[in-house]
Amino acid sequence: MRHELTAATIRIARALFVALVTGSHERAMRPESEADRDGRRRPSACRPCSRCCARAAWLVRVRGDDGPSWELAHDSLVPRVLAVGRCRDLARRRATELVRYHLRRSRADAPSLLGSGELARARAPHVRDRRARREWRRRGTAEPWTPSRLVAQSRQRVRRQATALALLVAVAVAVPGYTAYRSHLASQRQEREAALRARNLGRFVLSLEPFDWDPEAQRAIPADPPLGLDWQLQAWTDDGPGSPYALHEDVERTAPRRDGAALVEDVETRGGRAYLTIRRRGCAPSLLPLKDLPGYAQRDRPVSTFHVRVPTCAATAAGTIEIPAGPFRYGGAGTPPSRVAAEIGPEKRIDLPRFWIDRTEVTNAAFCHAGRHGGDHRHRGPSYPNTPAMEHGGDPRKPVSGVNWYTARDYCRYLGKDLPTSEQWVKAMRGGERLPDGSENPIPDRTTRSGSAIRISSPR
Repeated sequence: MRHELTAATIRIARALFVALVTGSHERAMRPESEADRDGRRRPSACRPCSRCCARAAWLVRVRGDDGPSWELAHDSLVPRVLAVGRCRDLARRRATELVRYHLRRSRADAPSLLGSGELARARAPHVRDRRARREWRRRGTAEPWTPSRLVAQSRQRVRRQATALALLVAVAVAVPGYTAYRSHLASQRQEREAALRARNLGRFVLSLEPFDWDPEAQRAIPADPPLGLDWQLQAWTDDGPGSPYALHEDVERTAPRRDGAALVEDVETRGGRAYLTIRRRGCAPSLLPLKDLPGYAQRDRPVSTFHVRVPTCAATAAGTIEIPAGPFRYGGAGTPPSRVAAEIGPEKRIDLPRFWIDRTEVTNAAFCHAGRHGGDHRHRGPSYPNTPAMEHGGDPRKPVSGVNWYTARDYCRYLGKDLPTSEQWVKAMRGGERLPDGSENPIPDRTTRSGSAIRISSPR
């Protein structure tokens, strides 16, 4: 039979054979009109090829529901057709059959949509829309489902299903993940609370408020924070500040911020007693005993603010006089003789370096101002008895009295000073062997300011 077919009719026959095999490798019956169109040639060109194949007993012409139809003569021809057919023809055939199958099952209000796997095989359906419209017209439907509409609708449904599935998977993953995350956060909070409890860390706000001191008016003058102002906490000992607190272990602090003339910081540190050491550039640090810092037990309470008045270097030096360096006479009965001076011991010559000492005693105004700190570490001024002799004992310019040695030492250290030693007291009173102008001290062992006896006359 091959000598009866030309190259063109061989291509037509190949396409015709492929059209008569389903995607599941079975024989298919196709109407004559449909088979001609599957051959993609005019019926006048396809029919001679069909009749030639029929004479060769390859095709059988039968009568189907849609009129005269063609099918392969025997199942044994299917493998040979598959071997002859090209892969793309078979893929096109499968896609066409798949889409046609769903088109035939579709109704106007209920289309038979393709699944995701079927859409992958029907990427390029070649069912002509006009043929589908003719089939729908035979059904009497005004709005037919075309292959393009059916595939588009199927893709929309597959996308919706994929989106819903993705959401479902996301929820299924997110819920346990969120639960695990919440559990992790709760575990972290418990560990942090346990660490805070073990370290007894409490919270407070530290506000450093610098001031200058006017010794004539006996009043404080607010000042801007000086350069180099910084602080640290140190352990409490009876003798004064102990070892400094370790940053990030014993104390946590934020960057300082300005609030008017004050420097403010948020502080976390262990509760209890401590020393606050305020470092000032150009002079000795200011030491302040903190009696009861809030600990872990007070973390749930409102955060308290400690307003600490910080003396500047000028406030420390205000009202002081310089005692020059040099030798002086210490001890002995002195002039005039004094039993108290003699108790110091025999007279001896001592050389001291230069130092400064307050010109007058500490006044009630200065002492009370030093105690006006916010927080639990404040101290009050002494209370004086209501007697005629002490009627004016609490006046601002009167010297403070009724305080013990520890309170006096804390006040001096707060100002960046210290209590004078016995040698410094004696030299401040007697002066050196030579006076500041270079002349000799006429009474280097004096026991009074003038070096003469003080007579107290008794009333007659």
